[in-house]
Amino acid sequence: MLREPTPSQIFVLGLPKSGKTSILSVLFNRVNATDTLYLETTTDITEYEMYAGIKAYDYPSQSELDGGVGRPDPRLYYNSRACIIYVIDSQDDVRHSVDILTEIMETAYRVNTDIRVNVFIHKVDGLSRELQTDIHKEIEHRIIKFVDTEGYNTSMVSFFLTSIYDHTVNEAISKVSQEVLPHRPYLDTILNTLCSRSMLDKVYLFDTMTKTYISTDFLPNDTQTFKFCFDSIVVLEDMLSMWKTLQDSFGDDNGDDDDEESEKYRPEKRSVINLKGTMTIITYQVNRRLTLFCIGRPETMQDSTFIEYNAGKAAKGIRKVIKMDMNTSPYTDATLNSGHINEILREDIMSIVTDSYPPQNDMMDHY
Repeated sequence: MLREPTPSQIFVLGLPKSGKTSILSVLFNRVNATDTLYLETTTDITEYEMYAGIKAYDYPSQSELDGGVGRPDPRLYYNSRACIIYVIDSQDDVRHSVDILTEIMETAYRVNTDIRVNVFIHKVDGLSRELQTDIHKEIEHRIIKFVDTEGYNTSMVSFFLTSIYDHTVNEAISKVSQEVLPHRPYLDTILNTLCSRSMLDKVYLFDTMTKTYISTDFLPNDTQTFKFCFDSIVVLEDMLSMWKTLQDSFGDDNGDDDDEESEKYRPEKRSVINLKGTMTIITYQVNRRLTLFCIGRPETMQDSTFIEYNAGKAAKGIRKVIKMDMNTSPYTDATLNSGHINEILREDIMSIVTDSYPPQNDMMDHY
């Protein structure tokens, strides 16, 4: 008998005017950051759907401790694929906000001691670096002290400095969503193989709609590299918009956009971006929403055909993972880590080559 899929849930909480609704509106509704000033206060639970079925819930602001108003039903914390985002306005009274958070954490820990709590220290764009650091230290010290005193796991609490006016909130949401992504181990395996066999410095799998990444390789994450990718998506979106405008002007004779053959020649499928001779990014579209970002030094990325070939094989494996129901898969995270990769993916992973000259026949099939 197949198990019911476990939902991936992110509960987004915070005091009035903390900025939580602005964060979600910018990410999911593409609201311009400057227009969030006119958003109405959240009065009802609002659901946002991320990629791979992850759902984020914007709860009405936490203004009172009594009655649990504006908070999830404690029973929801039982979910092993649930986590909390708590947004703190760094320009407001952070002590009061921390007091509310500790009360929420106390309730959550009574139900699930392993639930992950992510603290967004928000609206830092208006603060100096020194003040950001001081506020971060104060908040982290108080919360970690509470968690440690109560005997809970401090490693399950993370802190992020965020702003809707730059890439920081996208990077933070990326890291949070990966913790509840059901097929992360499978995607990570594919990206690790692509990165190592192609001699890349970094690989991301981006959801271009929200400008967040849902998987990356094992190499340390670099904020500056993420920022380059984030900015590249903005540029690619502008170019795609121009292309579609030209298509509308001259007419589109390529037939249905969903046709597999026409998909191969869509201009957004592949692109090469050079950043002042220090870094090269090769993008490869997996589907309409997901894109691989392959990053490396210019001398490593000279053979773009080789990188594109391997990215194509990785993309094929990623598309298979997306279709899989990870809850009913006979392979667990433990067996995956010990080397028993799902047979469905084995062929695609093994076909990612280490030689810069793939078989000619295979290359012809690829194109």
